[in-house]
Amino acid sequence: MNGTKLKTAGQTKALTRAGSVWLAAALAELKAFCRSMYRLDEADITIDRFRAACRVSEPASPNAWGALPKAAVRAGYLKPTRRTESAMRPKAQRRVIRVWAIATDAGRRRRVNHDCGGGKTLLVTHDERGWTAFCFRCGDRGWFPKPQESLSERIARRAREAEQDERVAASVVLPEPINTDVDTWPEKAAVWLYKAGIGKPGIAELGAYLHPPSSRVVLPVIAGDEVVYWQAREPCWTRKSERPKYINPGTDKQHLVAQYGRGEPLVLTEDVLSAFRVGQVTEAWSLLGTNLTDPVLVRIIERGGPVRVWLDPDTAGRKASRTIINRLTACGVDTTAIHMQRDPKLYSRREIALVIGRDTPASVPEQGIDDNTRTILKDFGKYFDANPGVQVIEPGLFNTYFSLLHPKLKPETIGVYKARFKEIGKDPEPGTEDGILERLVSVRTAAKLQSLLEDFDGGEADLTAVLRVITDEHESFFLRRKKHPKVRDRIEDILEEDENDTGFHWRLKCLNESMRPLRGGDFGIIGARVDTGKSSWLSSELTHFASQVPILYSGRERTIIVFNNEGPGKRLKHRLYNAALQKTTKELIALKQQGALYKAYVEAIGGRDLIYVFDVHDYSMSELEDIVKELDPAIVVIDMLDNVQADGSAVNGGTRTDQILEWLYQRARIWAVKYDCAVLATSQLNGEAEGEVFPKLSMLANSKTGKAGAADFVLMIGRSASPDLQNSRFISLPKNKKRRDGGPQDLRREVAFDGPRSLFKDPE
Repeated sequence: MNGTKLKTAGQTKALTRAGSVWLAAALAELKAFCRSMYRLDEADITIDRFRAACRVSEPASPNAWGALPKAAVRAGYLKPTRRTESAMRPKAQRRVIRVWAIATDAGRRRRVNHDCGGGKTLLVTHDERGWTAFCFRCGDRGWFPKPQESLSERIARRAREAEQDERVAASVVLPEPINTDVDTWPEKAAVWLYKAGIGKPGIAELGAYLHPPSSRVVLPVIAGDEVVYWQAREPCWTRKSERPKYINPGTDKQHLVAQYGRGEPLVLTEDVLSAFRVGQVTEAWSLLGTNLTDPVLVRIIERGGPVRVWLDPDTAGRKASRTIINRLTACGVDTTAIHMQRDPKLYSRREIALVIGRDTPASVPEQGIDDNTRTILKDFGKYFDANPGVQVIEPGLFNTYFSLLHPKLKPETIGVYKARFKEIGKDPEPGTEDGILERLVSVRTAAKLQSLLEDFDGGEADLTAVLRVITDEHESFFLRRKKHPKVRDRIEDILEEDENDTGFHWRLKCLNESMRPLRGGDFGIIGARVDTGKSSWLSSELTHFASQVPILYSGRERTIIVFNNEGPGKRLKHRLYNAALQKTTKELIALKQQGALYKAYVEAIGGRDLIYVFDVHDYSMSELEDIVKELDPAIVVIDMLDNVQADGSAVNGGTRTDQILEWLYQRARIWAVKYDCAVLATSQLNGEAEGEVFPKLSMLANSKTGKAGAADFVLMIGRSASPDLQNSRFISLPKNKKRRDGGPQDLRREVAFDGPRSLFKDPE
């Protein structure tokens, strides 16, 4: 606001006498803005006064504002210190933008006139941090922060908010006034519900509304036709917020739950929104917290049926989940915990159905079969429920049961059903059963895909994640039908691998003396401290493995793939060239200038460029698996596995770092067996390994046992702090399930490190 000074009332009157009524009003707005924003004079200017001033001063002609800068300078309202009058014009225009911005409601935006031409081209946005303005025609823009509260103002505001919250929570009656027009809500209030997958129809069904005096979203809890409880949520709440996240009426809620939906199983959740979302699939009760009270426990026992406990994935939720399950199990209730990475309300309907078991490949799909068949299948289920000891349905007995179950059916309809029962009683033709099952599974998959597309169109589904789940279920059914998991390898074939020493041999002789060759199904971890040479070690060994791929897999164009999620992949590729050609960077440049670099590299690794480096920053484990499935590699390297994103619903509810890492390493172990490839994962070591030449197994970062438990071997690369040993590295095998007969279990060996050539070599 440099260069601005307040005008006296006499000067403003002079402008008015000159006929510039609108200019005087505009200058008055600027004056009021100065008072409010910079406390130059008064400190009690309100938003309503700005809005009123804006209505008074809005010009009849869109171009009328163009006269403001020069007139303001001539009148002395803007002081052009060391600037020409033309240089002041943009600054004056920005004052006008501020006037418009201050008149915009919080959380809203609007288009207004700008002095650069006709039409409302100036977009003004008001958020919690300040005001933003941008003109789509001339490109003029500005951001104006809100004035900082003084300490006294902050104390007064907090006192008002506390008083308001206390007054609202004094009664179980819903707080008023009630605003159900979502379009007029502050943006964050609506977004809080939208993020939970609840749109405008869902908001109306839930009965949620905005309470303007407290700026909270109210969620009523209704039993029958009566409001028995409510919660008011602060939509802008964070852990740093001064206001409480929720306020509730001070009433006894021992008997209360927020109940939604119908069906089995019953799902218990913490909050109202989660219960509402799960209630769109099955019956769900919100405990309104993490405590299962005795009256609610009695209601669950009286209701009967299976129960799923799905609380939030924080520490309190995990602890409460265990307590609730123990209590329900002790009372004979069939109870299971659901552990996911996110709150229940953050999943789509399809994902919720998959999680709670309401949507599984084992059940017969209703789509794709006619009404009569659907009726028969449902009645089969009822018959088995009514006769627990029966394993096979006899057509004659079922005829009688069916007639009693449907007394209003006409005789001719009963005759059609009886003819079907007679056919069902016959033994099927060979192969018919498999064909029907495959057809039903295909129909079910098609129905799931159709439902997924509907959810996706409605903005509820994560298409990629759910599509992968559906595909895996479909494929796994056919694989299990066609292939039994029995190990069929002959002992002669197994011993032949050891007899011929088949597999990838290491560049380092000390490793070959200690471990058998690397083979499909092996999973190893390479651990080292930062700046020790993990990438160089990988380059040294992978370029040695590359020439062995065509020999081990003749007739199959298998590859070596490296998933890199640390630095740029081109750096690793550079090291691969260093190691393969055993040359420094200067020597590589000389080969490049001769035009012989790539040809020499391909010849050095066996005649085929088969080492692929992928930059996979922020990729999930399932996305990497898709690449492995497509490329059929002989060796997979994940550098680093700790940085890979765990799939949302796959980690069995684990939220601690060690739990997630354990799942990642177990999954990599499965890759090795599933795709018949060797998998190597790099891992950092924790601070205890600094300066250790032979680090211990427990020094793997963020995991004492989980990582190591998944591996066949753990290879450590140590480094001495001694200046005399900077070209030495120390190799050890604290875990070695690939030990050769007669070889050392825990190899400990000093090796030579040629950094410029990215080579690890046995000492000469």
